[in-house]
Amino acid sequence: MRQLRFRMLLLLCALAVGGAVWLGAAIQRDSSTSAAERMRALATLRASVVDQATATRNPVIGEVAIRARREQERREYAAAVATLREAAAGDTGVAHALDAVVETEARWREALDNAPIGRAAERSGTLVALLESFNAAVDALDVELERLRRDDQQISALATVVLALLAVLVVGGAGMLVLHRRLRAEAATAEAERRHRARQDELGQALLSAASEDEVHDLLERHLDGPGRTIAVLESDLARNRLVTPSPIDPASPLATALAEAAPRDCAAVRLGAPHDERDGDESLLRCELCRATGRERLCAPLVASGEVIGSVLAAQDEPFDDETRRRVAESVTIAAPVLANLRTIAIAESRAATDALTGLPNRRALDETLKRMVAQALRREAPLAVISIDLDHFKDVNDRFGHDKGDAVLAAVGAALSANTRASDVVGRWGGEEFLVLAPDTPLPGALALAETLRAAVARIAVVGVELPISASMGVAICPDDAASQDLLLRQADRGLYAAKALGRNRVERAPEAAPAAAPTPA
Repeated sequence: MRQLRFRMLLLLCALAVGGAVWLGAAIQRDSSTSAAERMRALATLRASVVDQATATRNPVIGEVAIRARREQERREYAAAVATLREAAAGDTGVAHALDAVVETEARWREALDNAPIGRAAERSGTLVALLESFNAAVDALDVELERLRRDDQQISALATVVLALLAVLVVGGAGMLVLHRRLRAEAATAEAERRHRARQDELGQALLSAASEDEVHDLLERHLDGPGRTIAVLESDLARNRLVTPSPIDPASPLATALAEAAPRDCAAVRLGAPHDERDGDESLLRCELCRATGRERLCAPLVASGEVIGSVLAAQDEPFDDETRRRVAESVTIAAPVLANLRTIAIAESRAATDALTGLPNRRALDETLKRMVAQALRREAPLAVISIDLDHFKDVNDRFGHDKGDAVLAAVGAALSANTRASDVVGRWGGEEFLVLAPDTPLPGALALAETLRAAVARIAVVGVELPISASMGVAICPDDAASQDLLLRQADRGLYAAKALGRNRVERAPEAAPAAAPTPA
């Protein structure tokens, strides 16, 4: 559209210049034509009188022919006078000179008409004098016409100059208008670019302060959000076999349904490693069923860090995306991808540092932090927290008789059995060696004893190929705040119950005794 307006303006400028040139040339042409017509009329006027005098001096042609010739010349004279009056309209000098000519010619014609034809000798003196007066008057008229011609030339030249100046002003004004609009457009573009860079810099600063992946997701969504637009950040899980989103999505929406079993390659942007956009009605060969689930205009940009695609950002809206939005999405995901990758690496490292490599359960470090938090919550909410301390019976015999690899298999099987028989809110971890710990919030003593008994039975049912010994565990139960109101005392009370179970024959569940703790039995 802007190019079309610019071309129309150039066309108007060309028409203005061409019109000025044509009009100037027309004025000069009209001036020259008028001057030529006046000179022809003046010559006709002079010739008509001379021809009448010549005819009069030649009576041989006959009186009738002379009078006819005289009438014809007088008609030509009258036409010439009319032409001169029309051409000199408004010019006083020419009008006065023409009146003098007409007056002189009238006296000469009267004298000529009164003189008998054939008596040239008698009338020649008077007619010659009048004819000389006529010629003098015509000469004076010629001078005035010459002055008028010069005036017309000056006027036409001045008009041409004025038109040329007007054309220059039109072209200059058009040029200034074009320049002004271009400068204004450039200023608007520069201002838009400044605002864009400011927004992107703000995003970069905010991302540097982000402490988690969820915070990065929230920043991206708020940064890219717009009227009628939804943003979803998609990431592959740690196993890289699922594509998930931490963003809140309506469970009934088509996108949530499509994400339920989505693999990373189901997203075209992740698969291609390049932005991908679609709209309804597209007939492109490559289609993304995940994006199509939004049912609107969609744009998906990959999150690429160190050459690896870790996810994508999906934007959907009702209106087609403009170039500014496409650029903003592309730049934003480019800025956010390394931050997300670093936070994910940190999260993986922290998870590994808090996870037992053999069983996949939280290790002692993680259990310490979790127990501290859960004790504080139990005391604040005045809700019971059960702690179950678990130790495998005669585990040293398993290692000694069947090898440490079989012992590791037993530990892994026990961890799986404990996890399978606890609630989602419970925490199961490996405390160290053959010891495990179970934390059960909102669980009073009867429930804790029942849970421990369930776990004991589950461990007793474990069978590991190559291990020909029965597998069992002794368990001690303590309740916060009934048995203790601090982390250390609670663990100590649970251990007292464990020692009591060991002392009473193993493979059993005992609560911590009320009396002072007895000496711990020697581990078997």
